[in-house]
Amino acid sequence: ATQGRLEISDPSFAEIPEPDFRMARVASIRFDHEVNNLTMEQQRDRLVEQLNLAGGVGPDIVITTEFTPVIGVPESEYGSFWNAAEAVPDGPVCRIASAAAKRHNMHVIVGNIERRGAHMFNTAVLFGRDGSFIGQYDKTHLTFGELELGVSCGADYPLFDLDFGRI
Repeated sequence: ATQGRLEISDPSFAEIPEPDFRMARVASIRFDHEVNNLTMEQQRDRLVEQLNLAGGVGPDIVITTEFTPVIGVPESEYGSFWNAAEAVPDGPVCRIASAAAKRHNMHVIVGNIERRGAHMFNTAVLFGRDGSFIGQYDKTHLTFGELELGVSCGADYPLFDLDFGRI
């Protein structure tokens, strides 16, 4: 705004202790987009396989791509994102991520499609080392394609304190 104004009154600074330094081991999973003939169940099986491979290297956290449930699955198989969307934290993809987190003692962030009431979100779901649901982030800056497909914008930027740091 050309006529905007910012006013700061009574600013203060406080010294905070330096945080403990800890290296975190991070693994990421990328699915081959060239494969485009899977069923939803085959994609879930592929997710289990990839999480187990990643878990085998002892990461603190593993993250998958967004839209994990439908990567490599033709749209004719699932119909629409709305049909492929699931409940968080207890839908099929979330159950797989939770089980892998617990099995490999790692945090897992899985890119998912969530149906919440009348809305659908591109959401990143976080599970703890014990498989418990910690929280989620709904994507806030959507592509035009996502908007055209009915994906709703998230409104928050949550932070999560994990045993190796804040994400």
